[in-house]
Amino acid sequence: MTSITETIFIITPKIPDKIILLKNEAIDRLDSVVCELPKYKKNLDDLIINFTVDDMLHLMNMIDRDYEFKCSQYYIIYNNYFDEIEDLIHKYVYYN
Repeated sequence: MTSITETIFIITPKIPDKIILLKNEAIDRLDSVVCELPKYKKNLDDLIINFTVDDMLHLMNMIDRDYEFKCSQYYIIYNNYFDEIEDLIHKYVYYN
C-alpha cells in the first residue's frame, strides 16, 4: 500500500521592493515626527508591524490635524516630511 503525504507550504505574498523602499523612507520621517509627539508612538509601532499605505496616510492625517503638531517648533520641517512622503507614494505606488 502506498502512502501519500501532503505537504502544505505557507506562501506569504512578496512585498514589492518599491513598497519596502516607501515603508523605510516613510517610517524614517514619521519616526522623527513621533519623537516630538509621543502620543502617536503606538500608532507608529502598529504601522511598522503592519505597513499599508492607507494606514500610513491615516496616521499622517491624524498628526496633521493635531494642534501640538501645528505648534511644534519643527512644524515646517515635519510638514516637508509629509510632502516628501506623498511624493514617494506617487513615485513608488502610482507610477510603477
